[in-house]
Amino acid sequence: MDHINYGYLVLHEEMKVRESEPRTIIVSGVGRSGTSMMARLVEKMGIPLGETHGLAVHEDQDFLKAFQLYDRKLLDKIVFERNTKLKNWGFKFPALQNYIFPPQLDLFRNPYLILMSRDPVAVAKRSTMSDEKPASVTEALEDILLQMQSLVRFAKNSKHPTLLLSYEKALLFPENVVTTVADFCGVKLSKEQIDKCVEIVTPNDEKYISLFHADVLGYFDGIKNSFAVGWCRAKINDDPIEVELFANNERIASTTANLFRPDLATAGIGNGHHGFAFDLANFNLAKGTILQVRVAGGGHILEATFGSRSIRLESAN
Repeated sequence: MDHINYGYLVLHEEMKVRESEPRTIIVSGVGRSGTSMMARLVEKMGIPLGETHGLAVHEDQDFLKAFQLYDRKLLDKIVFERNTKLKNWGFKFPALQNYIFPPQLDLFRNPYLILMSRDPVAVAKRSTMSDEKPASVTEALEDILLQMQSLVRFAKNSKHPTLLLSYEKALLFPENVVTTVADFCGVKLSKEQIDKCVEIVTPNDEKYISLFHADVLGYFDGIKNSFAVGWCRAKINDDPIEVELFANNERIASTTANLFRPDLATAGIGNGHHGFAFDLANFNLAKGTILQVRVAGGGHILEATFGSRSIRLESAN
């Protein structure tokens, strides 16, 4: 059975470096296409993927801050430190093509891209099931197809070794995808190590599901009159929920989501007493600061906009 049936393709194979040379493994793809599973697999093979703060999405929080803030100095600093300490390392960042241009991959030492792809209908359906304020299936599908087109264009123009992997075929042929990824990353695995890695190639990781499918409903509505506002409610009762405000991935405040909102009451969302508001005037936040609202203790991040769980400040507070 050839590689087409196994569901992977290698682009720019002529650009591969010698096995003894260091590599930077970059895991990306359209959101909800298996990038978290792939990141866990790569790390299980012994390639460090940075500090994820235990979040099941497995994203390096240092790179998350650098990319979201478009901070070139911070990015250069992180890359220099990783190159100094480690021979091979990497990071996972979905939709990387939205944050850097292909020539900027030269910032990394011998970048090797692993790009995940998934049936667009499945991704669109997953989005409408996961998001608190979902778009229609057709709107989601249109968005996913545009993202996939952008990802393919990014891969074509990168001029660096790129492994395109099918999420569905990975689940069908887990041992093959393990050996394929190991070979692409320049990692030698024993039979025992392959067997342990195969266990990771599975859908519905419990930590991932708990992060995005918590026992709460809610939404981070945005910034209104210098307040970060939204709502959050337990699925099974009207007990008040505590939420936390994060700025550039640092917790800066907490509050109880118990404010009355007529729109929630009208929509039949509990008793309507589930709103929250953080007064941003209490903080010295610069323009471009990335804000998130999370459920206290559990790490669940409230949806902010379709496909995103954060909001960027348009002006300083």
